[in-house]
Order: sequence, then C-alpha cells, then structure tokens
Amino acid sequence: MGWHLRVSRFGSMHHVFRQENVNACGTACALMLFQRLRGVKLNSQDVYRGYDAYGNQQFGTRAGAAVGANYDGSAGTWYDDMARYLRNSLGMPCTSYQGSHQECAKSALQTVGDGGVVLASIGWHDTLVKGTFIAGRSMRNGGHWVLFDKVSSFAGTRYMVASDPGDGHVHVFPIRENSAFWYEPDYGDGMRGGILDGLVHFPK
Repeated sequence: MGWHLRVSRFGSMHHVFRQENVNACGTACALMLFQRLRGVKLNSQDVYRGYDAYGNQQFGTRAGAAVGANYDGSAGTWYDDMARYLRNSLGMPCTSYQGSHQECAKSALQTVGDGGVVLASIGWHDTLVKGTFIAGRSMRNGGHWVLFDKVSSFAGTRYMVASDPGDGHVHVFPIRENSAFWYEPDYGDGMRGGILDGLVHFPK
C-alpha cells in the first residue's frame, strides 16, 4: 500500500499509489493526479474528505454510501462523478468523455501525446478475447481507474504507460488511434481482460 516510485520499460519514472481497498482505485488515481499536476503527495483521507466538496455526503457513490469524512474506500467512484470532483478539487479545467472504444483510444492518445494527463476508465470483461470484442456478447463486469501520463514509441509502435493503483506498478500496452485500447494486466492472480471505455482529460 502507499506510494511507490516505478520505472517503465522506457525509462520514464512514475509515482504510483497502491489502493488501500478493493474499490479505492478512484481515490488512488486522484492522489496520483495531485502528485503529477501539483507535485504534492497527499494521503487517502485528504482525498476522501474532498468527496463531500459540494456539501453532499453521498457525493461520489451512485449506491448512496456515506463519503467525505466517513468514506473508507469501500465504495467505487462512479464515472459521472469523477470529473466534477476533480474539477472542484484542483480548480482547473477538465472534461469527461465517453465514446466508442476507438474514439476513447484516439482521445487519450492525443491528450497524453500533447503532454496532458488522462484518468482512464477500464471496463473488465470476463470473456474478453483480444481482437474479438462483440458488443452484447462480452458484458462489462466492473471497472477500474488508472492514470495515463506517458506515451512512448518503439519500432514504429506507440505505447501507453499506465500507473495502476491495483498493484502499485506501471503497465505498458500498445495503443493505436483507430483501434480499441486493450488493457490486460497480470496482478499475480491471472491476466485480466479490460478495454478503455471512458476518460477524464487534463490537457497540458
């Protein structure tokens, strides 16, 4: 748990916060974002308190669990709350985006390639097989937040570097403008199948 300094296979350095609860990936990504954009390392309670920035003790969870000072990371941060929360906390422009899988990959590649940062929503799919995703036949089974802040190239292929709070490491996968971005980390308990299906932009 806590902060780790990781180096990607391309030599880039990343401050990664390993989430403290099974559903605390959103708050962990908020911590990494604050470090990346502001150069400060906060603790999880600082971020949890920020969840009631609108004076709404249920802000941040569609399920209605208490957050703010009472939040413990046991409830996930829903996609439609993330941009509002971070925009208020950081006091800077950010926009959320949900489009096709191909459009999400193109948008993330453009933002990070231009020096920006993206909080990426990864949808897990139990039956996802790379290159054979068929809407309606591979149902989304939960999601995960990771931080994209570096694009590297090798042998004509571009790679997205993801700081992942799930295991506190960086993971690198190829990304192409007009193709879905497949995210398949191995957390030590078998490879998972994920696909980028939404994001929150922080342009440079």
